[in-house]
Amino acid sequence: MKLVPFFIAFILLASCTSDKKQDVQDNYPKDSTISSTSGEPKDSLTFYFPTSIRKDSQSIQIDIDTNALNYYSSGLYCAKEKILYNYYQGHDIYRFTLLRSFFLPVYCTLQKDEDSVWMDVKVLDRQPQTRTMEVDTGSALRPTNHTSKGNSLYEKNTTIFIKPDRQAKIIYHQTIKLTLQDWNDFEKLLEKCSFWNTTPRNPEREFVQLHAPVWIIEAHLKHKYWFSIKLDPDGTLFGKAGLYLLGKSGILSKPIYTQYLD
Repeated sequence: MKLVPFFIAFILLASCTSDKKQDVQDNYPKDSTISSTSGEPKDSLTFYFPTSIRKDSQSIQIDIDTNALNYYSSGLYCAKEKILYNYYQGHDIYRFTLLRSFFLPVYCTLQKDEDSVWMDVKVLDRQPQTRTMEVDTGSALRPTNHTSKGNSLYEKNTTIFIKPDRQAKIIYHQTIKLTLQDWNDFEKLLEKCSFWNTTPRNPEREFVQLHAPVWIIEAHLKHKYWFSIKLDPDGTLFGKAGLYLLGKSGILSKPIYTQYLD
């Protein structure tokens, strides 16, 4: 009987040690000035991606500037998406963002709560503009209607200015029931492309001028958040992961750069 207090003390100490290990693994900042605990952003100017992430005992700085953060975040805000890097939302989430200069933004959010798996798919009517841009259209000939085809508004041989507006509407929102096998297959694709070992960074500071599509995958798991940004990765292992979710979404016809819905 004299050993009982020592046994209880040992159990309590082990429990505290376990909790501390979980705290170390948890890299969510839990900053109330960024979002609510449910992931609602503080306001429309809040960035949806961090500029640094804790990994193990290190703080990794992310090479990403304000213009890129604005570009990536504005559509997520208009799509009424949650900020995933600040507070854990109680279940695991992977979110795929596809941004294309002349076509509609697409968001595929794969979620798992115990044995239940589903994906929310959203499409915006346009890409919100976050800063004034001067564009020399050269010999390009494109539709001049600013709001109907993403941001395709060029006339031939003209210089135009696109003003910031941060406005976009959800024109498609569908929730699709999936399986644990679908979830596991996607995680295997992430493993093949070394997703967790890739340092997040802005892939190309000139991507807006190049008009190349930007692919972003975020991972929101119980004890860790991570994300990766790629510039036009079609044909790569990372691209296969994004295409997998696009295939499950059922909304886009091939090639994936088309903007109409099935």
